[in-house]
Amino acid sequence: MVRNNLLSTLFIVHLFIPVSGCISIPSINTTDKVEQKANPEELTGENPYLNPSFSVPEHLNEWFQQGIKALDAESYQEAEAWFLKIIESDPTLSGALVNLAIVYMHQEKIDKAEHTYKQAITANTKNIYARNQLAYLYRTLGEFDEAEKQYLEATQIWPAFSNAWLNLGILYDLYLFEPEKAMNCYKKYQEIQEKPDIQIQRWVKDLEMRHPDEFK
Repeated sequence: MVRNNLLSTLFIVHLFIPVSGCISIPSINTTDKVEQKANPEELTGENPYLNPSFSVPEHLNEWFQQGIKALDAESYQEAEAWFLKIIESDPTLSGALVNLAIVYMHQEKIDKAEHTYKQAITANTKNIYARNQLAYLYRTLGEFDEAEKQYLEATQIWPAFSNAWLNLGILYDLYLFEPEKAMNCYKKYQEIQEKPDIQIQRWVKDLEMRHPDEFK
Protein backbone atom coordinates (compact mmCIF):
# COMPACT_ATOMS: atom_id res chain seq x y z
CA MET A 1 0.00 0.00 0.00
CA VAL A 2 1.24 3.48 -0.85
CA ARG A 3 2.14 5.32 2.33
CA ASN A 4 0.29 8.63 2.65
CA ASN A 5 3.23 10.41 4.24
CA LEU A 6 5.56 10.10 1.27
CA LEU A 7 4.68 13.57 0.13
CA SER A 8 7.89 14.26 -1.72
CA THR A 9 7.89 11.05 -3.70
CA LEU A 10 4.34 9.91 -4.34
CA PHE A 11 2.90 13.03 -5.93
CA ILE A 12 2.94 11.28 -9.27
CA VAL A 13 1.89 12.60 -12.63
CA HIS A 14 -0.51 10.31 -14.47
CA LEU A 15 -0.63 10.90 -18.20
CA PHE A 16 -3.76 9.98 -20.12
CA ILE A 17 -3.20 9.42 -23.82
CA PRO A 18 -6.33 10.10 -25.84
CA VAL A 19 -6.18 9.24 -29.51
CA SER A 20 -7.59 11.48 -32.18
CA GLY A 21 -9.52 10.22 -35.14
CA CYS A 22 -6.37 9.26 -37.02
CA ILE A 23 -4.28 6.66 -35.24
CA SER A 24 -1.13 8.20 -36.64
CA ILE A 25 -1.62 11.35 -34.58
CA PRO A 26 -1.27 10.33 -30.93
CA SER A 27 -1.58 13.14 -28.42
CA ILE A 28 -0.87 13.64 -24.75
CA ASN A 29 -2.65 15.60 -22.07
CA THR A 30 -0.07 16.51 -19.46
CA THR A 31 -2.05 18.98 -17.41
CA ASP A 32 -3.95 16.38 -15.41
CA LYS A 33 -3.65 16.73 -11.67
CA VAL A 34 -0.98 14.87 -9.78
CA GLU A 35 -2.34 12.13 -7.54
CA GLN A 36 -1.02 9.98 -4.71
CA LYS A 37 -1.13 6.83 -6.79
CA ALA A 38 1.37 4.69 -8.60
CA ASN A 39 1.14 2.20 -11.42
CA PRO A 40 1.76 -1.42 -10.34
CA GLU A 41 5.14 -1.39 -12.06
CA GLU A 42 6.10 1.69 -10.02
CA LEU A 43 5.46 -0.08 -6.71
CA THR A 44 8.15 -2.71 -7.22
CA GLY A 45 10.83 -0.57 -5.58
CA GLU A 46 12.76 -0.25 -8.82
CA ASN A 47 11.80 3.38 -9.33
CA PRO A 48 14.56 5.41 -7.62
CA TYR A 49 12.21 8.36 -7.16
CA LEU A 50 10.01 6.36 -4.77
CA ASN A 51 12.24 6.53 -1.71
CA PRO A 52 10.45 5.70 1.56
CA SER A 53 13.40 6.71 3.70
CA PHE A 54 11.72 9.64 5.43
CA SER A 55 8.29 10.89 6.40
CA VAL A 56 6.55 14.23 6.05
CA PRO A 57 4.53 16.02 8.75
CA GLU A 58 0.84 15.23 8.64
CA HIS A 59 -0.14 18.87 8.24
CA LEU A 60 1.73 18.99 4.93
CA ASN A 61 -0.19 15.96 3.74
CA GLU A 62 -3.40 17.72 4.71
CA TRP A 63 -2.38 20.83 2.78
CA PHE A 64 -1.55 18.65 -0.19
CA GLN A 65 -5.00 17.06 -0.16
CA GLN A 66 -6.54 20.52 -0.10
CA GLY A 67 -4.41 21.51 -3.07
CA ILE A 68 -5.47 18.43 -5.01
CA LYS A 69 -9.15 19.12 -4.26
CA ALA A 70 -8.75 22.67 -5.54
CA LEU A 71 -6.89 21.48 -8.63
CA ASP A 72 -9.58 18.89 -9.30
CA ALA A 73 -12.22 21.60 -9.00
CA GLU A 74 -10.23 23.83 -11.39
CA SER A 75 -9.82 26.38 -8.60
CA TYR A 76 -6.31 27.16 -9.72
CA GLN A 77 -5.65 30.19 -7.52
CA GLU A 78 -6.62 28.19 -4.45
CA ALA A 79 -4.51 25.23 -5.57
CA GLU A 80 -1.57 27.54 -6.16
CA ALA A 81 -1.92 28.93 -2.64
CA TRP A 82 -1.90 25.47 -1.05
CA PHE A 83 1.13 24.23 -2.98
CA LEU A 84 3.03 27.46 -2.32
CA LYS A 85 2.26 27.01 1.37
CA ILE A 86 3.78 23.53 1.29
CA ILE A 87 6.86 24.74 -0.55
CA GLU A 88 7.36 27.65 1.83
CA SER A 89 7.29 25.14 4.68
CA ASP A 90 9.69 22.73 2.97
CA PRO A 91 11.21 23.76 -0.39
CA THR A 92 12.80 20.33 -0.83
CA LEU A 93 9.46 18.64 -1.56
CA SER A 94 9.79 18.30 -5.31
CA GLY A 95 6.39 16.67 -5.73
CA ALA A 96 4.64 19.81 -4.49
CA LEU A 97 6.67 21.82 -6.99
CA VAL A 98 5.48 19.59 -9.83
CA ASN A 99 1.88 20.16 -8.75
CA LEU A 100 2.47 23.89 -8.66
CA ALA A 101 3.95 23.80 -12.16
CA ILE A 102 0.88 21.96 -13.40
CA VAL A 103 -1.28 24.71 -11.91
CA TYR A 104 0.78 27.22 -13.87
CA MET A 105 0.28 25.15 -17.03
CA HIS A 106 -3.48 25.38 -16.53
CA GLN A 107 -3.12 29.13 -16.06
CA GLU A 108 -0.99 29.32 -19.21
CA LYS A 109 1.89 30.79 -17.23
CA ILE A 110 4.46 28.92 -19.28
CA ASP A 111 7.58 30.69 -17.99
CA LYS A 112 6.55 30.06 -14.40
CA ALA A 113 5.76 26.43 -15.17
CA GLU A 114 9.16 25.88 -16.77
CA HIS A 115 10.96 27.51 -13.86
CA THR A 116 8.99 25.47 -11.33
CA TYR A 117 9.61 22.15 -13.11
CA LYS A 118 13.31 22.99 -13.02
CA GLN A 119 13.04 23.77 -9.32
CA ALA A 120 11.48 20.35 -8.78
CA ILE A 121 14.38 18.68 -10.58
CA THR A 122 16.90 20.68 -8.57
CA ALA A 123 15.15 19.64 -5.35
CA ASN A 124 15.23 16.00 -6.40
CA THR A 125 17.28 15.08 -9.46
CA LYS A 126 15.53 11.69 -9.55
CA ASN A 127 12.10 13.24 -10.03
CA ILE A 128 11.38 11.56 -13.34
CA TYR A 129 7.85 12.94 -13.41
CA ALA A 130 9.10 16.52 -13.36
CA ARG A 131 11.41 15.68 -16.26
CA ASN A 132 8.57 14.05 -18.18
CA GLN A 133 6.36 17.10 -17.71
CA LEU A 134 9.14 19.55 -18.54
CA ALA A 135 9.89 17.60 -21.71
CA TYR A 136 6.28 17.93 -22.82
CA LEU A 137 6.40 21.66 -22.14
CA TYR A 138 9.50 21.95 -24.33
CA ARG A 139 7.77 19.91 -27.02
CA THR A 140 4.84 22.32 -27.08
CA LEU A 141 7.29 25.22 -27.41
CA GLY A 142 9.01 23.53 -30.34
CA GLU A 143 12.22 23.03 -28.36
CA PHE A 144 12.53 19.43 -29.44
CA ASP A 145 16.19 18.92 -28.52
CA GLU A 146 15.48 20.01 -24.95
CA ALA A 147 12.44 17.74 -24.84
CA GLU A 148 14.52 14.81 -26.06
CA LYS A 149 17.14 15.53 -23.41
CA GLN A 150 14.62 15.42 -20.55
CA TYR A 151 12.91 12.26 -21.80
CA LEU A 152 16.26 10.53 -22.15
CA GLU A 153 17.31 11.64 -18.68
CA ALA A 154 14.10 10.20 -17.26
CA THR A 155 14.63 6.84 -18.96
CA GLN A 156 18.25 6.73 -17.78
CA ILE A 157 17.17 7.36 -14.19
CA TRP A 158 14.55 4.65 -14.42
CA PRO A 159 14.65 2.45 -17.54
CA ALA A 160 11.19 1.05 -16.75
CA PHE A 161 9.48 4.46 -16.92
CA SER A 162 6.98 3.56 -19.62
CA ASN A 163 5.42 7.02 -20.03
CA ALA A 164 8.78 8.56 -20.86
CA TRP A 165 9.51 5.88 -23.50
CA LEU A 166 6.10 6.43 -25.07
CA ASN A 167 6.40 10.20 -25.07
CA LEU A 168 9.92 9.99 -26.49
CA GLY A 169 8.61 7.71 -29.22
CA ILE A 170 5.93 10.27 -30.10
CA LEU A 171 8.58 12.99 -30.19
CA TYR A 172 10.73 10.97 -32.61
CA ASP A 173 7.72 9.89 -34.65
CA LEU A 174 5.79 13.10 -35.18
CA TYR A 175 8.23 15.92 -34.45
CA LEU A 176 11.82 14.84 -35.16
CA PHE A 177 10.86 12.44 -37.97
CA GLU A 178 13.19 9.68 -36.85
CA PRO A 179 11.07 6.57 -37.40
CA GLU A 180 13.66 4.00 -36.33
CA LYS A 181 14.20 5.71 -32.98
CA ALA A 182 10.44 6.04 -32.59
CA MET A 183 10.00 2.34 -33.25
CA ASN A 184 12.62 1.45 -30.65
CA CYS A 185 10.86 3.59 -28.05
CA TYR A 186 7.44 2.13 -28.80
CA LYS A 187 8.92 -1.37 -28.47
CA LYS A 188 10.54 -0.50 -25.14
CA TYR A 189 7.21 0.83 -23.94
CA GLN A 190 5.51 -2.43 -24.92
CA GLU A 191 8.17 -4.53 -23.21
CA ILE A 192 7.41 -2.81 -19.90
CA GLN A 193 3.66 -3.49 -20.06
CA GLU A 194 2.15 -6.55 -18.44
CA LYS A 195 0.46 -7.23 -21.77
CA PRO A 196 0.86 -5.48 -25.15
CA ASP A 197 -0.99 -2.21 -25.55
CA ILE A 198 -3.33 -2.64 -28.52
CA GLN A 199 -3.30 1.06 -29.36
CA ILE A 200 0.50 1.13 -29.51
CA GLN A 201 0.43 -1.95 -31.72
CA ARG A 202 -1.68 0.10 -34.10
CA TRP A 203 0.75 2.99 -33.93
CA VAL A 204 3.62 0.62 -34.75
CA LYS A 205 1.79 -0.73 -37.79
CA ASP A 206 0.94 2.80 -38.87
CA LEU A 207 4.59 3.83 -38.46
CA GLU A 208 5.67 0.90 -40.63
CA MET A 209 3.14 1.88 -43.31
CA ARG A 210 4.30 5.51 -43.31
CA HIS A 211 7.97 4.56 -43.59
CA PRO A 212 8.12 1.37 -45.67
CA ASP A 213 11.76 1.90 -46.70
CA GLU A 214 12.96 1.95 -43.10
CA PHE A 215 11.04 -1.17 -42.12
CA LYS A 216 11.41 -3.60 -44.99
